[in-house]
Amino acid sequence: MQLPHDLLEVSTPGDNQAPGYDVNDPNIVMSLRRGQAARILAQLTRVEETLNRLDSRGFGVCTSCGKDIDEILLKKDLTKDKCASCMESGENNCENNSE
Repeated sequence: MQLPHDLLEVSTPGDNQAPGYDVNDPNIVMSLRRGQAARILAQLTRVEETLNRLDSRGFGVCTSCGKDIDEILLKKDLTKDKCASCMESGENNCENNSE
C-alpha cells in the first residue's frame, strides 16, 4: 500500500526539522490503518442510525429535545441527529426541550 505523501510528513536525514514518519515502518502503517478503520466504522454507524431514523420517521428531529433540525445543518450532513442548540450545549437535553 502506498501512502499519500500529503498525509505524512517525511523527513530525510540532515533535515533541520523534527523527524517525520517513516512510511516504511509497519507500526506506523498499522496505526494509520486502525485509525482509518475506526473512522469508517464510526461513519457507517452514523449512516445506519440515520437510516433507522428514516424508517421510524424520526429523521430531521433532534434526538435530544425533539425539535426539528435546521435544514441547513441536514444539507451539510444528513447524519446530524441534534439541533444546533443541543450541539452547542453539548448536553442530552437542550433548552428547547422545556419550551
